[in-house]
Amino acid sequence: MFFYEKFITLLWHGEKRNAPFGHSLVAGGLAGASEACIITPLECVKIAMQSEKATAGSSHTGMLAFGMSMIRAGGIGSIYSGLAATVSKHTAHSCCYFAAYHETKKYLAPIGGQGTTKAQQVSKDLVAGFIAGCAAATANNPFDVVKTRQQVGAASVVAHHAAAQEFSQSSRSLFGWAALLMRTEGPAAFYKGYVAKVARLGPGSAIIFSVYEQVMTLF
Repeated sequence: MFFYEKFITLLWHGEKRNAPFGHSLVAGGLAGASEACIITPLECVKIAMQSEKATAGSSHTGMLAFGMSMIRAGGIGSIYSGLAATVSKHTAHSCCYFAAYHETKKYLAPIGGQGTTKAQQVSKDLVAGFIAGCAAATANNPFDVVKTRQQVGAASVVAHHAAAQEFSQSSRSLFGWAALLMRTEGPAAFYKGYVAKVARLGPGSAIIFSVYEQVMTLF
């Protein structure tokens, strides 16, 4: 949201809520790409840790210990595996996230008119946030699947990571993984976990945006 606020200010000099759809789309995409460049190392370590099977030889249980073991074995590049997929995921996510939210807010604005109560305003934010979360989940899920496969494979530098050894045998580029998934598992593979993601992002985004809007009114 911080990045979005900065980019929309650069692209649009009027009131933020009146920004055209295209401006919100571009500002959201730039915000998501910026975020992805920062979080990729942590995301890579998280995915690698979550996919590790407990074995007698696995000893890297802490985040820092696991991350350092990846760097020692595979270099700094190992924790930036899947960067292109992560940037693509977050760009698609934030494009739809912010654009859908602000467009829905515009659509709901006439409800209540000038006499909109605080409860009505919060309700509008909840609805707009929920729609934004569902739109973002739909846009980012294919990239998320590829990103996860790539980042699990990146953990192959860590000894005893069985799942990573399997994934590391495949192409590790964004388009290589996408082609492999399409060929071996079909289009449905790109929407694995979609229902669970919508169930998380829909309500979660409703809460995030409504709380954010109320906090911003204090300033």
